[in-house]
Amino acid sequence: MRQASMQQIDGSARHPGRRATAMAALTTVVAVLPAFLVGGLAVQLEQDLGMTASALGVAVASFWAVSALLSTPAGYVAAGLGMRRGMLLTVGLGFTAMLGIATLTPHWTWLILWLGIAGAANALSHPLSHGLIVDQVGSRNRAFSFGIKQAAIPAATLTAGLSVPIFALTVGWQWTFALTAFLAVLLVPALIRVLPRRLPSVAVKSNKPTRAPLPRRLRPFLLATAVAGAFGSGQANVVGAFTVASCAAQQAVPRCGSACWSKDFRKRLSVIVALRHIETIL
Repeated sequence: MRQASMQQIDGSARHPGRRATAMAALTTVVAVLPAFLVGGLAVQLEQDLGMTASALGVAVASFWAVSALLSTPAGYVAAGLGMRRGMLLTVGLGFTAMLGIATLTPHWTWLILWLGIAGAANALSHPLSHGLIVDQVGSRNRAFSFGIKQAAIPAATLTAGLSVPIFALTVGWQWTFALTAFLAVLLVPALIRVLPRRLPSVAVKSNKPTRAPLPRRLRPFLLATAVAGAFGSGQANVVGAFTVASCAAQQAVPRCGSACWSKDFRKRLSVIVALRHIETIL
């Protein structure tokens, strides 16, 4: 009996890196999905809420603006909350945004509020998910794990595109957001079971805060990375937000959302495969 219980414990402790990567990716999907769903359901939102292309840009911009402004403070908040509470808060904010859009959006201006809440979830999700991967995934597979986690963003765009023919054109856009909010709730038990209560041990070894400045050689690299990331994510997010609306403006069938957005997802998967190949060489 004791041996069987020990085997069960060992079995549950296997592959912590895989579970950590899955939790990081799914939490990221919940955080960014509201913004891409708004873009994917733009045609339906235009009909019911009077949302124009300019209004769509303002709503989606509110998501990324809040996310950018809160990115630095979110790191301190994540350090104070810990893994479990921080990711539960992230999922809770994403759930609030999706449920709010589904039930409390009489006019498109309300989307600014809900997408702002989702932007806060997005800002909080990244330091937590990155810290979880660093703590739970071995150095040999860490680059591959980060690639999978980043693939969660185009996976969210693919999910939003698929929701157009599957849900939006059948049960309506309100039920689409309600169903995605329900899926966010299903993630909560897995987070409670898998995530540690506290931050990684590396982060809590020293009680004294470190305020050493960044090495001078590292600053140009970080600046160049930030600029390159801004340009790259900027064009990708614009495409993700306006693809379906542009297709509708060109008198294309709204079902094109899933087909158009799957291309970006395939590109990101190719990047993951390349990262995996590089790390095996190193």
